[in-house]
Amino acid sequence: MLKSIFSANFSKILDGDLTVFGGPAVAPALAGRMRAAQTDTINRYTPWMMCACIVNAGVLVFTMVGTPLFQLSLLWAGAVSAASLSVLVKWRRGRTLPARASVGVRTIRRAIVNAAVFGAVWGLTPVMFFAGDGQAADLVIACLCAGMMCGGAFALSTIPAAAAAAVLGIAAGAGFSFLTAGNSLHILVGCLLVCYAAVLVKSGVSHANLFAARMLAHFEAERQHEVIGMLLCEFEENASDWLWEIDADQRVVHASARLAQLLGCGAEDLAGRCFHDVIAPQADAADLTNDLERGALLARLKSGTPFRSIVIAVMAGGRRRRWSLTGKPIIGAGGAVEGFRGVGSDVTDAREAEDRIRYLARYDALTGLPNRVLFHEELEMALVRMRRGGEPFALLCLDLDHLKDTNDTVGHAGGDALLVEVAARQRGVIGERDTVGRIGGDEFAIIEAGAGAPERVSRFAQRIAQALAAPFAFNGVAVALSGSIGVAMAPSDGKDADTLLKNADMALYRTKETGRGAHHFFEAAMDEKARDRRQIEADLRQALSQNELRLHYQPLLDISSGLIIGCEALLRWERPKFGLVMPDAFIPLAEETGLIIGMGEWVLNEACKAAASWPSDIRVAVNLSAVQFRSPGLVPVITKALRQSGLPASRLEVEVTESVLISESQTAGAILNTLRLMGVRIALDDFGTGYSSLSYLRKMPFDKIKIDRSFISDLMTHPDCAAIVNALIGLAGNLNMSITAEGVETDAQLAHLRAKGCSEAQGYLIGRPAPVAVLVALLEAQNAMARPAEKAA
Repeated sequence: MLKSIFSANFSKILDGDLTVFGGPAVAPALAGRMRAAQTDTINRYTPWMMCACIVNAGVLVFTMVGTPLFQLSLLWAGAVSAASLSVLVKWRRGRTLPARASVGVRTIRRAIVNAAVFGAVWGLTPVMFFAGDGQAADLVIACLCAGMMCGGAFALSTIPAAAAAAVLGIAAGAGFSFLTAGNSLHILVGCLLVCYAAVLVKSGVSHANLFAARMLAHFEAERQHEVIGMLLCEFEENASDWLWEIDADQRVVHASARLAQLLGCGAEDLAGRCFHDVIAPQADAADLTNDLERGALLARLKSGTPFRSIVIAVMAGGRRRRWSLTGKPIIGAGGAVEGFRGVGSDVTDAREAEDRIRYLARYDALTGLPNRVLFHEELEMALVRMRRGGEPFALLCLDLDHLKDTNDTVGHAGGDALLVEVAARQRGVIGERDTVGRIGGDEFAIIEAGAGAPERVSRFAQRIAQALAAPFAFNGVAVALSGSIGVAMAPSDGKDADTLLKNADMALYRTKETGRGAHHFFEAAMDEKARDRRQIEADLRQALSQNELRLHYQPLLDISSGLIIGCEALLRWERPKFGLVMPDAFIPLAEETGLIIGMGEWVLNEACKAAASWPSDIRVAVNLSAVQFRSPGLVPVITKALRQSGLPASRLEVEVTESVLISESQTAGAILNTLRLMGVRIALDDFGTGYSSLSYLRKMPFDKIKIDRSFISDLMTHPDCAAIVNALIGLAGNLNMSITAEGVETDAQLAHLRAKGCSEAQGYLIGRPAPVAVLVALLEAQNAMARPAEKAA
């Protein structure tokens, strides 16, 4: 049995099987390529080793001058030099041959045999020429043996059996000669050479294993590149709506039936027509000439240059459409361009969805007014004008009074109609240089440019209030509405956007406190709210040390399986005398004061600790604030939380909003990439609420997109919301991201999302945020239901 085991391993060694030496296993399909890489590396070192052999043989001859062994050394050196020159000539001839992609086992065996011969030749050197009397020649022989062992181990390191054969052959001869010399110094040198040989063999084996692992990774990367290329080509072919081919005169030679159908004619009618006319029927030629993309397309066709995904506007079926064209020139035998062949796709719906999403990034979807982002930019521009030219302005914050009661009367559809009318009435009051924006649900803000005296601003605010006070008519019902206004003057009430907004907001709340439907200017004496804020801040600073923070968990449903696959950790504050406080009441203050850093660390630790005891397929999601991204300790905090809890990084999901990416764009990308490399999942939260930018989906390493609840709530009643949701689901699928719908509250919403291919859902229909015990009970019930189903299966 031992004999058969030895024979099997010996055969593997001769075949170059690295598993004998603890190396990686190589699939049979890759073994030939691995052997080719191993021998190619050895071939690169062959000329250097042969030159070393010739030089070292000369050194030995020079050392033997004047000794009885001089003539023998000449014969030996001549034989070694002749053999080395023969190998060099053979190597030089082999350079002209094409590199082999794969070699057989015989090549490896030949390399091992050659290495053994190399080791034997140099192993005989001390046996033949060692004097053992302490002469200088003995020292030279020891140095030659050590050097050739090192060179052989290095040059042959990709094949450990060859390296071992060369090193051990030299070590055997040197060890025998020095150890049997009888001189204690020679014995010591012999022991050192043997130990050196052992180290070289071990290093050669390690290098061979590392080389094999690196080559396997290279082969796998090549395979993935080929697969990706094949999949991309297949996608391009399958996604193309129609095919086209033109001749050198840009006349249609072939057009698919799909193209003819889009243009409303027969395929035979397109043959011979000018391609420019085909892709622009009934269109205004002058208008199309000014189209830069069309100009680029015509230039490529004229120059015979291939092009990809050039999007042009055409008229098809009486409607303006967007077509994406890809083409490649047909090169004749003489090298001349004989035409073009390509594919076309109708990307109208996709482009409209993208345009819609880009529009929503800066404008309010309902009223068409600038949203918070764009309004903030306009406010910054007004501040710049003020600093440069001394032009003052007023900032007015407007909040509609009792809009919730109005919604209860006329319904949400009526409430939306009122908001649209409110926006229109404000547009009718403001001047050409003024700006009005919707910065919240029923919150508006106005920049009155060039405002000087407060009396003028007061009259302006009164006109707005009067415009809103006129009754609104909805479905024959007269609805009365009013708005409270707070005013901050620049620069007296603030010289930056945040200060102005804060002071205008304080004035607005003073208006609400004193009767609504009017306006107030900001005053320094408005400190009641500031005192309350300071008290909340003081209580909040003690919340962590007094163990007043709580985590509630809202389950996350996998729509396809109907199973809970994770949950979102939501922070609550058990404030003494006030009860459970929702995060929107204290998180903004925590962010302003920096307390969110400590709170965020506590949330991460508690969420990871709790999730570690759940089933291994349940994830936990934690929200990250923009303030946390400014802290250099965010990544270490997450690493520590995972390590101490034992939770795998893949089960932690961090959620960021696009406001984080805007305010911390320089550091957010680096931090998110680091977390992604750790295995932590990244989710983009509240997508579509005004900050949305498609560039973030391309630049940032997101695993998931979360559709904001505002779109889901109107999913079944507003076609535009449904279109946006459908577009986002398709966009996430094309980007290989999962997508979660927030705020799912009805079975109809869930059914729609399931039909459109949405991955996950979250909302009151699935489960409300609750303490961890409630979630654990829910998971246990799910597992209990799953076990009988598994047994039945």
